[in-house]
Amino acid sequence: MSDAPPPPPDGLGIFEPPPAPPAPLVEVPAYGEIPERRVAHPGRRALAFIIDGVGTVLVTIVVVFGGLILGSMESLIAIFWVPVASALLATVLTATLGVTPGKWLAGLRVVHVVTGRVTGAWAILRSLVIVSPIFAAVAVLRLLELGSTPGSEYVDPFLGALILPLVFWVAMFVVVVATPQHRGLEDRAGRSVVVLR
Repeated sequence: MSDAPPPPPDGLGIFEPPPAPPAPLVEVPAYGEIPERRVAHPGRRALAFIIDGVGTVLVTIVVVFGGLILGSMESLIAIFWVPVASALLATVLTATLGVTPGKWLAGLRVVHVVTGRVTGAWAILRSLVIVSPIFAAVAVLRLLELGSTPGSEYVDPFLGALILPLVFWVAMFVVVVATPQHRGLEDRAGRSVVVLR
């Protein structure tokens, strides 16, 4: 009996290692862009957006109902002014710190796509794109109202004011998911990218 190892299965005595898996595709940054950053997952971005939205709704409800309990009908203007104040606060925080309350809680930061620093005044354009579904919904509802004949039914304004912005925001989120670096329309307008803090 021989102590030699058994011959290899191919009979040639050559063992070839399995082929290496293909290298992952890495997006090459454009000139001047910072390659070392971790782009935020769309799910975390959605979480931050929901936190900001729910926070705005809760503050609005507390102000309105608190005012009504105290007998102040003027508190109804909070339905308009609290969301406006929330959007202004989010714009200022994004421009100066790169976060909103929702992004801070989700561990995200908005930075300039080229410099990697806060976006500054670009945050204004970014915020305008984010709130544009509200203006689009108002415009659509107004057109439907103008086009309807007296006595005929069209989309309920209250329902439309809730549903239409949600439809537009979902469409905007699809763009975030489908684009490189998950840069949505608001990021392109605001020259920004959302990264992990």
